[in-house]
Amino acid sequence: MTLNRLTERMTRVNLKGFVVRAWTTAEEGDYGQDHRVTGVLHDLGNRPTDWPPAHSEIVEAIDSLGHEVVAAYEILDADGNGCVIYPDWK
Repeated sequence: MTLNRLTERMTRVNLKGFVVRAWTTAEEGDYGQDHRVTGVLHDLGNRPTDWPPAHSEIVEAIDSLGHEVVAAYEILDADGNGCVIYPDWK
């Protein structure tokens, strides 16, 4: 039997008191950080605004990549508490 594999890679970013982990679509064998994720979070981290960023700002940044790229992501505080967000697959 042949399996229909779906490959995702996980990218972890420390963002001023938050840990953001995002699972994104990938080709089999792709490893390392997904620069689409690190790029939007780097842009958020470099804005000249008050820290830490609001939870909603992190959600907006990751959601801007679209559900075709991001399979799921989680936002955790310094204690490891948080939530996992799945895109709307409709």
